[in-house]
Amino acid sequence: MIDCVKWDDKGSDNHSSKNLTVPLNPGRRVAALRKTERGWEVRIAKEEGFDPATDIETGSVIAGPQGMVAYGAGVPATGSERKDGELTLIFPDVPYGGPVITLLGREKGGRLFFTAFRTDGIVLEGPFR
Repeated sequence: MIDCVKWDDKGSDNHSSKNLTVPLNPGRRVAALRKTERGWEVRIAKEEGFDPATDIETGSVIAGPQGMVAYGAGVPATGSERKDGELTLIFPDVPYGGPVITLLGREKGGRLFFTAFRTDGIVLEGPFR
């Protein structure tokens, strides 16, 4: 932020820019990722104060590269499974142009849900670790 029109700010005057910090809710942890015949399976971890099995609106979650997801163009989940307080979201093939996939959606009550994870080191066609 700046306290005047940007072009009116000159060196050595009484105007200055300021940093503004806006607190957001934290990104959530991915417990595991694997690729199966059903598609990409992403297990969201339970955390203190957050139970993904009950707190995530699964129909709102999309996945893809950050630049795609940020504009609402991600791939929606085609299924979900709940077990031991954790949530597994299932996505068809997710396009990605790099090693990071972003999930974006809503938690109950309208809060933002997001997480990002690296796709290198994926468990292919095997059980979750």
